[in-house]
Amino acid sequence: MKETANITRAYTYALAAVFGWSTVATAFKITLGFLSVSELLFYSALTSIAVLYPLHLKNGSNLSLPPWRNCLQIGLLVPSTYYLVLFQAYSILPAQHAQALNYSWPLAMSILAIFLLDQKISVRKLSGLLVGFSGLVLICLSRGSLASLSHSDGLGMILAIGSALFWGTYWILMLRSPYSPPSFLLGGFLGSLPFLSIALIASGPVRIPPLEGLLGAAYIGVFEMGLTFFLWSKALQMAGRV
Repeated sequence: MKETANITRAYTYALAAVFGWSTVATAFKITLGFLSVSELLFYSALTSIAVLYPLHLKNGSNLSLPPWRNCLQIGLLVPSTYYLVLFQAYSILPAQHAQALNYSWPLAMSILAIFLLDQKISVRKLSGLLVGFSGLVLICLSRGSLASLSHSDGLGMILAIGSALFWGTYWILMLRSPYSPPSFLLGGFLGSLPFLSIALIASGPVRIPPLEGLLGAAYIGVFEMGLTFFLWSKALQMAGRV
């Protein structure tokens, strides 16, 4: 009964996270009309820290954060590199193709878990994962028609698939971490601030952003990053398997 209850709660957390993520595409498009990519990431990360800090404090039993070197490594992976790579993929590929390839991360997580979490998988399931991923790549390459099969968008596809691998690796590292999900997530976002600050300064003169941009970044920081990251981490933790 307990296991069934945990699975039910895991699905509830996962569905809540997916619902949050489903709302951010429009927020990205609108907010990028007011902010640059580096500004959006920086202010969204600040919002995420504000969301995750009380969750970290509420944990109680383990209030320590990962060592600062680990925080920097986690933060360099996600959100820093992940979102920069993802946005670059969106700039090269049609949005629907970049999104489809990025959302192959459940496949990436399942495959990575074999090597990083020592999870067992049957040949049949592994074959199914590889076939599904190959089909996704073929559809995006051909744009729905084999007659138009082209490698012209190869860089964009590599970036989009790379973002899925970064994302999958990030969540598997969280599952392997001895720290609670809120502490792991908070440490990663704190560790991302040096990299995001460098990107912000390098992108041009630092300015006071417009209110519309800050509101959009705050929304993304809650529903794309902070709160949804926490909900997804709880789903993975309760499910027990990727």
